[in-house]
Amino acid sequence: MGKSPNKHNRIYAKALPLHEKLPDAIENGDVSFKDDLKARAKVLSDTYEWDKNEALKIWCFGPEN
Repeated sequence: MGKSPNKHNRIYAKALPLHEKLPDAIENGDVSFKDDLKARAKVLSDTYEWDKNEALKIWCFGPEN
């Protein structure tokens, strides 16, 4: 959790290990942050065992080359 300087805003984050094949799929372009939100969430939940609601919250994959 991180707080803003005025202590009125907070951001929460958690990190978990990725499925062993997901980084390769991201690098190959099979899964991209530019994909349709719902389509990407379906692929992540069906193929890589993600929670569909969590997959909908992805903003980007980084860093770019």
